[in-house]
Amino acid sequence: MRFTVMKLAGLVFGLCVVGAAWADGASKPVSSAKQAKIEQQLAQRNAEIEQLRQDVKVQEAKSRETDQRLQQQDRTMADLRKQLSALNAAPDAGQGRH
Repeated sequence: MRFTVMKLAGLVFGLCVVGAAWADGASKPVSSAKQAKIEQQLAQRNAEIEQLRQDVKVQEAKSRETDQRLQQQDRTMADLRKQLSALNAAPDAGQGRH
């Protein structure tokens, strides 16, 4: 997930650079071929960003599921500890009566 976030940050930075260059060049006439190339790059970056967003959502969902499983295991372990304590206490009480 860390790599994905870093890659997303890099793409956002790249978009800022392309946007700044595009804005800087806005006062100058741009050839249609150059403009088409910039638009294509922008579309590719947008597609990459959307894919990264989807990847982040998937990773977050997996993380939530894992967290829920761990919480359930913690509850199960706590219950088993209580049962073990009850079992350990029961023979002691029974030995005192014999």
